[in-house]
Amino acid sequence: MGERGSPIFSVALAEKPRYLTHSELRYILDPHNVYEPDFPGATFRVLKEKETKLYGEYCTRQLVLEVWDEG
Repeated sequence: MGERGSPIFSVALAEKPRYLTHSELRYILDPHNVYEPDFPGATFRVLKEKETKLYGEYCTRQLVLEVWDEG
């Protein structure tokens, strides 16, 4: 799993776009987290599947949202 100093967090640590809401960020990271499980869209499906298999959860979503909420 990545650390806060790793490149994966550069997007989350950058200045927040004023037009992007927390709900929209949740949708970008995982549409199924916002809509019903049978929602036809997916953005980071492979990343989510790999992290869930390795760590038991979708770590990137959780970490990005934590950093977003801190900022």
